[in-house]
Amino acid sequence: GKQALEALITKDKPIATELAECIAALKVKKFSSCIECGGNLEENLYRILQKEKSWPDISYRQVYWVAAVTAAAGLAQRGRYLQSQNMLDKANILGLDFRALP
Repeated sequence: GKQALEALITKDKPIATELAECIAALKVKKFSSCIECGGNLEENLYRILQKEKSWPDISYRQVYWVAAVTAAAGLAQRGRYLQSQNMLDKANILGLDFRALP
């Protein structure tokens, strides 16, 4: 989260701002905001991925993971478990770098 935010601040201010909103919502457990900001950031990053055909760099992948997990936390808190699981699947498939796993 923090390293990805620092890397994006100079590259993509709108994405960095949305990431900061997600982190803030998680910190105070404002789950309705988690759904909104996490979902919006996930959609915006997915559009970038579709347009570029890959992540511009690793920080976008990391931020995608944070966005999807943030949305999933909010959805689960609201009892929307299938949608939450869908977001967690997206986080793991598109947001984790399998080459970096042990």
